[in-house]
Amino acid sequence: DVMEVRMDRHSSIWVNGEKYELSSEATACAERLQHAFAELGMFLERWVAAARGEQQASAEAISASHPSRTELLSTLAVIDFAWANFEHRYITDLIAVENRARQLVARAVEAEEWLRSLEGPRGVVPPQNLSRHREAQRSLVACISQLNAVANCRRKGRDDLTDDILESAIVALKRSELPEHATTSSAAQVLAGDIVGAFGSIREYLRQVKLCLERVDPHLCNNNGLVSRLVDWEESWEIGLRYVQQADMFEAVIGVVSEFTAAQTMCPALITMCEDCDVELFLVLPRIVLLSFLSEPSSKRTELVKSLIPHRFGASEDGSVASLAKMHPDLQTLIDHYNETVCIVENKPFGASPATKGVAWEVFVKRAVLGPGDSGDIYGGHSLQSQKAVEDLMREVERWSLEVQRHCPEDWNQFSAVLVQCLTGGSPKDAAPQFEV
Repeated sequence: DVMEVRMDRHSSIWVNGEKYELSSEATACAERLQHAFAELGMFLERWVAAARGEQQASAEAISASHPSRTELLSTLAVIDFAWANFEHRYITDLIAVENRARQLVARAVEAEEWLRSLEGPRGVVPPQNLSRHREAQRSLVACISQLNAVANCRRKGRDDLTDDILESAIVALKRSELPEHATTSSAAQVLAGDIVGAFGSIREYLRQVKLCLERVDPHLCNNNGLVSRLVDWEESWEIGLRYVQQADMFEAVIGVVSEFTAAQTMCPALITMCEDCDVELFLVLPRIVLLSFLSEPSSKRTELVKSLIPHRFGASEDGSVASLAKMHPDLQTLIDHYNETVCIVENKPFGASPATKGVAWEVFVKRAVLGPGDSGDIYGGHSLQSQKAVEDLMREVERWSLEVQRHCPEDWNQFSAVLVQCLTGGSPKDAAPQFEV
């Protein structure tokens, strides 16, 4: 390595995307070593030239032109001294660079210690420490964001995930414990618990790595234990930024999860699909999401659908949930089609205000889950006119469900993963997995 540095003549080192300059002493030692090697090269050239002319020259001429053993020893001694000096200076600089590169981890460890010092038993924060605890928490999250930007080579390496996400998750968890939120507590605990759990996992890592900081690879992306926890942290907090921190989106997700839970009661086949993560489930998800929106287009679920197909909505002047007037005409036509179909199935005059979750809703849910093949289980007792109306509507819903999935596949995949996680109860984050640097 020392030879390569001498040959390359680079005076800078890049670590974690940051440039570190070698000291002027190291640069000077490198130049002296380079000069010593040049002297050795000239000495060897003289030696070869003398060897070639030995046969033609007299003994006296050979003795005069051939380099002496003393001169050889002197040249090698200069190289040895220059090499030792450069190696010492270069390794010293390298150690300093590595220590500076580890400072991101060291600062995060200090921030975690500060946060822990303000907490009581079992992590409870005394009232007198609340303001300082929030400041310490903000500092630790900022350190984690910096680490994520530098070390998380498996995902995006975002540095814009703030402690507001954590605060909103903590508030959501506390709210889910209230009796009036008992019916929606499960989904809230899955979403918010993931955020808090990922943060706790990072804190546990920092407490353990404090005891072996010298083992941390200065190229932080090479530390598998750190990177794996950062991947989990970024994934959870990215979902939190989109679906927990924004109150309207959080309410919309909770509402859709409630609809799916009710749909499982109407159609038990959906329970099996969720438990097995059957491929058909991912055809059913967008159908029920759209039907849920169509049944209550003025609810917060509009914000959810808007996030998936924003090109079908106009901008709201006040930044609130888009009103019906802001929707694309095609989407408004679909809403009208839905309402007309409800009236047909429930034998009501067109234009009447249909019950939000009446007989028609159960038919729509069964059709969305079971598909067109099980007409007996779906349409028992309903007229052929009703069946035709429902099939016409579901063909339109299917077309829109494809648009929801394909407009921005990354957004839909993220949301469908969140939905399945809430429906299946998810898997809580392990705050203390096996430690690995």
